[in-house]
Amino acid sequence: MKIRFLNDKTVCKQSCLQTVSMLKKNKILIYFIALLGMMQGLNYLIGLTVINLFNFLSYNQKALILLLCVPITYIGSILLTKKLLNVNLSFKWLRSSCSFSIILNAIALIICSFIIQIALDKTFFDFLMKGQLRLINLQISLRNDLYQIVYFIVLVFLGPILEEILYRRIIFRKLSQQYSILSSICITAILFAIMHLSIEGFIAYFFVGIIYTYLYHLTKNLWLNIFVHFLYNLLANFTRIEAYPQTNSFYFVGFVIYISSIIAVYLTLNQIKSLTKRRES
Repeated sequence: MKIRFLNDKTVCKQSCLQTVSMLKKNKILIYFIALLGMMQGLNYLIGLTVINLFNFLSYNQKALILLLCVPITYIGSILLTKKLLNVNLSFKWLRSSCSFSIILNAIALIICSFIIQIALDKTFFDFLMKGQLRLINLQISLRNDLYQIVYFIVLVFLGPILEEILYRRIIFRKLSQQYSILSSICITAILFAIMHLSIEGFIAYFFVGIIYTYLYHLTKNLWLNIFVHFLYNLLANFTRIEAYPQTNSFYFVGFVIYISSIIAVYLTLNQIKSLTKRRES
């Protein structure tokens, strides 16, 4: 009985040591998961506080406060991580390390990726089963109320800057120092997708996260990522998704557009990879 107890104690000790060793090995990843969880939790608590305690504010005023909380939590998280992990946030200017050809290919890449991501959610296949194809269409709707102006600034300008600094400059670079490049790209894209809080859109956000992170891995230029992220969000703001029935000629044209976009993403990524290698040699 005593020997069995000692064996159980030894197994338990080894298990604890292995757990501690695993936690130490993955402490950077655990930190980022905790950081992003804290950001979401903080936004949720602020949301509850504003909704329940600030009854004297109008709906638009509450929405404006909640909207502004998002970039504030990003800035706080970036500054906290900079201090705790000793992160250097200086990065090269766009034209200092990227040729005009790389920039043009990156623009084509992000436009085609924007088209593809529409087909990467459940809604797309639900409509397809009904004989309808979902595809983007231009939508120019400018409203001059305060909320829409702030929303546009946060979405199109602040969002790309803060997200690229956090996910690509900090998270991806730190993860790539500990894991393989492929694992780091996938983990970064997963965290990026989770933070957008969309179950149906998870695969689409994951795909876009892969594109952003791989582009940054190839060019090492954060300004390029910020620029294409800005372009992506601009497209999202000035387009809408429409469903085209089989009787509409655009139904078949849409399939050609999707197939062409997939091919274009593959070709532009290869071209950017080739151009960056040529520039480094």
